[in-house]
Amino acid sequence: MMSELAIIVPVYNVEQYLDRCISSLLQQTFINISIVLVDDGSTDNSGEICDRWAKEDNRVTVIHKKNGGLMSAWKCGVQNSEGDYVGFVDSDDWVSADMYEKLMSVAESEKADLVTCCLIKEYEDGQKGKQLEYSIPSGVYSGEKITHDIFPFLIGGNNYKNRGVSPNRVTKVFKRSVLLECVCDCDDRVTIGEDLLTTFSFIQKANKIVIMNDFYPYHYRIRSTSMIAKYSDGKYVKMNILRECMLRANKSPYYDFEKQINTDYIKLILMQLDDEILLSGKPNSELRHSIKDLYRSQAFQDAMKNAEIEKMPIKYRLYMSFFKYGFYSLAILMRKVKR
Repeated sequence: MMSELAIIVPVYNVEQYLDRCISSLLQQTFINISIVLVDDGSTDNSGEICDRWAKEDNRVTVIHKKNGGLMSAWKCGVQNSEGDYVGFVDSDDWVSADMYEKLMSVAESEKADLVTCCLIKEYEDGQKGKQLEYSIPSGVYSGEKITHDIFPFLIGGNNYKNRGVSPNRVTKVFKRSVLLECVCDCDDRVTIGEDLLTTFSFIQKANKIVIMNDFYPYHYRIRSTSMIAKYSDGKYVKMNILRECMLRANKSPYYDFEKQINTDYIKLILMQLDDEILLSGKPNSELRHSIKDLYRSQAFQDAMKNAEIEKMPIKYRLYMSFFKYGFYSLAILMRKVKR
């Protein structure tokens, strides 16, 4: 009997993109499909658009909820869906017609808990870019092969330049019964790294994973107004929350991810520092104080005690050396000159 797939689409103020997204899902060649649109308190016409599609096609259901953020929206969708597998699509993106037929064919033939592919970045100026390659090659992984070939590189890859496995929710189909076990790890406070936390929790519980690094059916829209493109002082606090939740989700009896979590946290903090130096407009005197406070913070100090600094890209290792000896101005100069 063919497995059932539920696709969860969190929706928030995307009226100009939503029709294309939903239309691409209804054109899927995989027929045993349902679509759950979770209107997360939209204030534009997104909710009405969702309702219109639900009236036009019985495969579409709509949940209207109070705004709670992406994590709460996807959890609401999963808990109110049915089926054997779950996929996710962001409401401003779209997918190729054969995406889920191919992913589900592999999921069913391999009896896999997770099948993951890749994406194409779609820029507003018409440019395209394929997702970066990850350090773990295409293949079928189960049992000890997951522990030996995926776990050591899961979060940071071979050198923390890229992930070992793409954390994107949207390039995957998840076995729903396993995904429901992950809900307790997925804290609604997490607003940076939602995908990373979700995928991290899931892969620890998965018995079989299939990686397809040569399949690019997902079209990921890069918007100039994206939160990722903006600098915000508040991101440091959000990264601390992510680290806290990742450490709490570190539950595998076969592998301890603490070093990977701490190293990745430091890398994310330093990437944000790059943005602060280049985009915040703060004078150097204020930047020096910011770096000093960041470096001496309890979370950063705790992370450094159990991290793999030697595996980080050289730029970040230089940052750490400058911080250690109080050369904050040199760190600022290095970043501005490199620009």
